[in-house]
Amino acid sequence: FCDLNWSVNPHWDADYKTLPEHPITRGVRPFKINDEWYYHMRFVEGMKGVTQILTALPPVSSLVRPDGPRSVPVAEFCTAPGKNVLERGELLVTLQFPPVTPHSSAAYERFIPRNEMDIAVVGAGSWGRLNNAGDTIEEARIALAAVAPTPVFAEEASTWLAGQPAGETKRRLLGAGA
Repeated sequence: FCDLNWSVNPHWDADYKTLPEHPITRGVRPFKINDEWYYHMRFVEGMKGVTQILTALPPVSSLVRPDGPRSVPVAEFCTAPGKNVLERGELLVTLQFPPVTPHSSAAYERFIPRNEMDIAVVGAGSWGRLNNAGDTIEEARIALAAVAPTPVFAEEASTWLAGQPAGETKRRLLGAGA
């Protein structure tokens, strides 16, 4: 399966010069095609029950920028509706997240007023960490989506939550694991 924190799907020309003998390849000739291919896929342990039919790797050129790799803080990635900091020919290769710490949790909710559309009117993401006793919120971050041209860090609300008692409402805001 495609794992969002592991799998990669750049466009490249996959060139299949030979195909394995298998009922599904009967009558299929070798081919070359430019498409959005997935790799770094996760399979069952030991590939049990999996028959590989097409296997290819993208060229290194699809993985880096001409001037080398770079890092961008996630808060700076989105620049406008449908726009981001990626330049022509550049590919997002990795998303890095800090490790999960004890007594921390995250949650995301989106409000969709009509079942016919999967477009959120507003979305809210939150992260928080409780103290060791689990009764006080030590750190919190809240972000809002679909309310401005780019995601909004709710700094004032995040600052307000830090230091507050961790009541049930606040625990729900930060996610079930807090």
